Amino acid sequence: MDEDEQQDLREDEIDGRGRATRSERRRDRWRHRDSGEEEGRDVGLKVGFEIGEELGFYRGCVDIWKSVVRVDSGAFSSRIQKTIEQLSELLNKYPLLEPENEGIQEMMNAIRLKFRLISANLGVKLEYEGYPKSSKQEFEDI
Repeated sequence: MDEDEQQDLREDEIDGRGRATRSERRRDRWRHRDSGEEEGRDVGLKVGFEIGEELGFYRGCVDIWKSVVRVDSGAFSSRIQKTIEQLSELLNKYPLLEPENEGIQEMMNAIRLKFRLISANLGVKLEYEGYPKSSKQEFEDI
């Protein structure tokens, strides 16, 4: 038993007035810290999953558009084909394994912008809206 633990035991014995002792306060701090870390981990996983899902949606669209071009090279104008390639390059460069990368938000905005540009030029209304939630899930999120 180290010195701090011995001191805590002495304080526990001395404090008989129903107040939280130093050791109890220390245990509470660790409990709160652990729950904060757990909550942070849960939020990080949720946000990471949502970003991965959105990137997967864009990748799927790019793959389909590239397949169309392989089947019929005249299906899209050269300008649209070039923009599809640019979007593909942005998706390939996205730092999936570097969540703390400072340029990540700018890259995501550039990807969304390219996607909207392609959709508008194709004359289709494609938009990533996220995974549909049940009303129960929406209620729990509030």
